[in-house]
Amino acid sequence: MTLQPIRRSYPEKKKGSKLRDVDSAGQARKLQALGWALYGGVPLGGALGFLSGHIFLGIILGPVLVYGFVMTVAHSAGKGAGVLYMPSGN
Repeated sequence: MTLQPIRRSYPEKKKGSKLRDVDSAGQARKLQALGWALYGGVPLGGALGFLSGHIFLGIILGPVLVYGFVMTVAHSAGKGAGVLYMPSGN
């Protein structure tokens, strides 16, 4: 008795095609976090940078810190919801 290879019922992906699996929800979350970072981080960073004498550093560092904070909060909230609604069973 010999094993036969599995026959595919769908066509093979053509070489050179650009189709890929995309996580739209993840990309939307990152884009929203970037929007919050620019909306709140630029004025806040500019003001704090102006007070410290380095306005351009504040304009760059403000959005970076806000983006990191927003992504950390979003990740923590998602992790908490996962633990609440999908417990491990241990």
